[in-house]
Amino acid sequence: MTEKLKNKINDEQLKIRAISDEKITVKLTNNYAFQKIFKNTKIVKGFLMALLDLKEYEIKKIEITDPFTLGENDEEKEGILDIKLILNQNRKINIEMQNTYQDDWTERSLFYNCRMFTDGLKKGHPYGEIPPCIHVGILNFNQMISPNYYHKFSLMDEKTKVNNLGLIEPSVRHG
Repeated sequence: MTEKLKNKINDEQLKIRAISDEKITVKLTNNYAFQKIFKNTKIVKGFLMALLDLKEYEIKKIEITDPFTLGENDEEKEGILDIKLILNQNRKINIEMQNTYQDDWTERSLFYNCRMFTDGLKKGHPYGEIPPCIHVGILNFNQMISPNYYHKFSLMDEKTKVNNLGLIEPSVRHG
């Protein structure tokens, strides 16, 4: 309860200071700052260019969409994504910020990403047309227990290094 109250006070102070001319330093792990920053399409565009190694001309449209992922019935688990985007009317991107360590973070991330795969899929829709889905986790803890701050995962055969689309991962190509 104390932590929630502390964050509430910080968010209120941040709102007041944001409209002033005072210089402030804010971390992305502040929920209010995170929400404000990632709803600015210019900032999101630069972030995605850096993270996904895209050129500016490759990003034609960024659409910020409804962050709620509903279950098919009352018994199914729902999810609320922090930021849900559609890039170039195709790629679905979920950007999640997490301040505190959670034992189930990996499973939760996978759950959210799988829901994005099936979101909007209609009867008769060819599976080959399912758009790519990308989950970005901005964490205030070291999930991988490694010195690296960035990790990229994809589904692939561990022995051949061929991913689920039959493509060889760029990092393991030999020239």
